[in-house]
Amino acid sequence: MSAPHPIVLEAARRRIELGLTAEDIHADTGLAASTIRNWEAGRRAPMLGAFDAYLRANGLRLTVVPLEQPVDVVVGDQIPFGELIVCRSEKYCPGCRQVRSRKNDFHADRTRGDGLVPYCKFCVSERRQARKQRTDLIKQREVA
Repeated sequence: MSAPHPIVLEAARRRIELGLTAEDIHADTGLAASTIRNWEAGRRAPMLGAFDAYLRANGLRLTVVPLEQPVDVVVGDQIPFGELIVCRSEKYCPGCRQVRSRKNDFHADRTRGDGLVPYCKFCVSERRQARKQRTDLIKQREVA
């Protein structure tokens, strides 16, 4: 067991300060209470999407800023330009612009350097449906 990340410790401190339990966070976000306890104990590391929901339930937000020019104020949901760093088990999908699980949300593609297709399975499914609709429309026009 390792020590929890300082950001997780700060979020846990905030949760306790607000008087919320792990079950309260579960009711608000759908995250398992045991998952929250494992993060706070350092037994597991959170994935970005789930941790974002946890932070928002605690009234916090994770912001990415470049190291060269720290930004003090963020307006609305605008994130200042910077590098998005994800853990090895996650990958950014440029189609839906979300960080998703490499294991569950991306298909294998051995021709790519990371072994995964560039878009998540949800975006690929939408693209396939759109392509099928276009070909069906073309076939209907040819018949008519």
